[in-house]
Amino acid sequence: MPKTALRKLMLEKRDCLPPEERQAQSKAIASFTRESSFFIDSRVIFLYMSVGSEVATEDLAADILASGRELCVPWCRQGRMHACRVFSLTRDLAPGAWGVPEPVERRQRPLEPALIDLVLAPGLAFDRAGHRLGYGGGYYDRFLPLCRPEAVVCGLAYSFQILPFVEFEPHDQKLCCLVSENGICYMDSSGIFRA
Repeated sequence: MPKTALRKLMLEKRDCLPPEERQAQSKAIASFTRESSFFIDSRVIFLYMSVGSEVATEDLAADILASGRELCVPWCRQGRMHACRVFSLTRDLAPGAWGVPEPVERRQRPLEPALIDLVLAPGLAFDRAGHRLGYGGGYYDRFLPLCRPEAVVCGLAYSFQILPFVEFEPHDQKLCCLVSENGICYMDSSGIFRA
């Protein structure tokens, strides 16, 4: 299925998930993420701030801050995504474009992507070969090459978002792992996600 049609279909499916199911599945995804070695071992974590029907991330963000680790979130301007440190979810963030919580300009603290240990990424669809279908802006595909090669890049997804195949381009960046309400899938030596 072409990317545009798949985006529309997956957004509709995600929006149709009842709020109580979305909340329960988001809590399970957050729990699996918290218990993972890649999360436990990371000091600097780049986390998207959820909006609408995305897998909710506010609890994870609060946990990162409470643990004394560095939380950075996306700040997108002029076609580029930047990592900005956040020390308070209430003081440092405000709704930006499309209602997405982002760092308020007077409180921005940019961070070099090369310092990031873990990227927790959103998406509309993912496949078992590590491909991610985003919203079409290409922000993550331009941002991820700036991170260290050993940084873990993990998608957060409801299980219905994980498909056998997602159309991809040569410049699209792949994930190392996926977390859904069913658990964690890691990339094996053959390049396929395994539970």
